This record gives sequence, structure tokens and C-alpha cells, in this order.
Amino acid sequence: MVAENNEDVMPFWYIPNWVAYTSLSFFIFTTLFCLCSGVFVFQYRNRPIVAMGQPIFIYQLIFGAILVSSTLLFKSIIVIGNLDETGLDICCNLMVWVAWIGLLLILTVSFCKTYRVYKVMVRTSIRKILTYSRQSLFLLPPPADDFPN
Repeated sequence: MVAENNEDVMPFWYIPNWVAYTSLSFFIFTTLFCLCSGVFVFQYRNRPIVAMGQPIFIYQLIFGAILVSSTLLFKSIIVIGNLDETGLDICCNLMVWVAWIGLLLILTVSFCKTYRVYKVMVRTSIRKILTYSRQSLFLLPPPADDFPN
């Protein structure tokens, strides 16, 4: 931006480039972590502990996390890139939309998972199995008939 007396003036919305590069590195780190988590879940999807976590829900959580972290990418593009007004408008709108879609995806998956756990716990046959299973409820004391008299 050039003032009337031909002096360079910093605009009021100026963000230093190091902020953009830092946010870009956070986006890359988060995306790589999410992708590695997805590969891990895919590779061990038949193991009981991963299968109980329901890999489909985990994949959706990973996708939502990547969407939320992509707002950092858009912020970096806005700061580093020399965009015209239309490009800035598109990036700003995409940043908001992608963040909200990612958050809604994460919250929807979390609520669905909670509801599935609730449905499993209210079934009486499952409740009886869980109540008397010491492997699942190892913190509870043993039944009274196991104590010596």
C-alpha cells in the first residue's frame, strides 16, 4: 500500500509471514497425524480393540479433524498469497464453511457413537452380561458370596 507521499504504509490488517508459515506447519502436522491415525486404524481394523471403536466412526472423525484444521491452510493462503479481492472473499468464505462442516461432522459422529453405546447399555441381556463380567467391570468389588465367612 502506498501513501500519497509515496511512503510504504503497513495496512491495518497486516499479519506477519511467520504466522502464516506457523499455521501452515500446524496444518501439515495435523493432517499427517490424522492420516497416520487413519492408516493405523485401517491396518488394525480386525483387532478387537480397534473393532470396538468402530472404524467407520473413527474415519469420519479423522475427516472432520482434517476439515477443521484446513482453516489454517486457508489462513496461510490469505496471508502469503497475493490474492485479489475475489480470491480473498472465496478463501474467507471457504474457511468458515469448512470449519463448520468439520465441527458438525465431529459432533454428529460423537453423538451417534454415544447413542449407540446408550442403546447397547439399555438392553437387559447385555446389561446382565456386563454386570457379572469381571473383565469389563474390574474396579467393582467381587460379589458377596465370594468373601470368606
